[in-house]
Amino acid sequence: MWPRSLRSRKCGGHVKKVKLPWRHRQKIYDIAEGLLGDSEKGTKGEKKLVDILTDYRKSLLQRDASSRLRRILRVNSKAATAVGQVEKAVRGGRSFTVAMGTSLSPMERTIIGSGERSSMLPSAMRMVLELQQMLGDIRWQFVSSMSQPVVYVLAIYGFLLVLGGFVVPQYEMFYPAEKWTGWAAVMLGLSKVATGWAPLAALVVFVVALVTIVWALPRWTGRGRVFADKYVFPFNSYRYVSETAWLLTFAVLLKSGVIDKSALSEQMQFGSPWLASRLKPIRDGIVGGKSLANAMQGAKTGFPAFDLIEAIRSREDSDEFAERIEAVARKEMVRMRRRFIATSVMWGAVLFVVLIGVVFVLQLGVNDLTTDSATAVGSF
Repeated sequence: MWPRSLRSRKCGGHVKKVKLPWRHRQKIYDIAEGLLGDSEKGTKGEKKLVDILTDYRKSLLQRDASSRLRRILRVNSKAATAVGQVEKAVRGGRSFTVAMGTSLSPMERTIIGSGERSSMLPSAMRMVLELQQMLGDIRWQFVSSMSQPVVYVLAIYGFLLVLGGFVVPQYEMFYPAEKWTGWAAVMLGLSKVATGWAPLAALVVFVVALVTIVWALPRWTGRGRVFADKYVFPFNSYRYVSETAWLLTFAVLLKSGVIDKSALSEQMQFGSPWLASRLKPIRDGIVGGKSLANAMQGAKTGFPAFDLIEAIRSREDSDEFAERIEAVARKEMVRMRRRFIATSVMWGAVLFVVLIGVVFVLQLGVNDLTTDSATAVGSF
């Protein structure tokens, strides 16, 4: 039985396609890659793709019916509708790639489509799951490496805020601030910085710079970008992460049966303007008769890094080229993790020293303040 939302949309004569979120696509891939054979007929329970979709749609509806709150919220209603639309299209003879429509990401569409054309849909689904896991690991490594420095920055500001908002005003009550000297004056200056307009101005500058950088990372392709990709943070980190993610995706596309020129064209079409600008001269070089490694070196964009180009060059003649460069990409992920951890530890250490310095300033400032105030009282 079709979901009520799907039946109601069908009555109007036009069915609006509902997108299926990644978490549901992931579950379908997880189920299907273990139950489908190479001919899409089951080797572990004789399941066909359409039957797997039917079972998953029913399970979504059953989950919504499992409690009163779920029945009211209908958490899985849209997902069940989307799966029902895919199920109907597959049952009507459409390919899985076509049936999924805009739900698929460009990467998924390329890999799944290639897998269907070569009658290796289960393997393609497995590749998508593995690639998403690896790309997720790369993103997580980058984000987690920034967490420790951010925590220290917040701790430093919080400490200065307490200093300026509570500690200094208490001492000002019995000893005027204009008489503070030495470390006490330094402590007073830090407190004014923390409670004045400077943090707000710094925050505005930081937000503007962050927005500009976030916009520029995937879009800026003009003069100076090659230099920035080599020497300027965070552009060099972006290039490093992007080239590793690109190599992983490229290897998976090759494994799914896509030829190198087509794989590069797919990645250019659906990638960022920056990635497309890096891949275009490589693809053009291959079209012109160069090998992949020579095309990369001839592009003179610094993408990918020289070490990766040499690793690709040494494996180009292998019959298992895709598997070998995937192994290279996996090793690069391990190096990336170590590099990000080292960077995080370095910045964390620097900021920890700054935090300790602020604590020392507070201690020395209080000592000077106590001495000055005692001297002032003794002079009466």
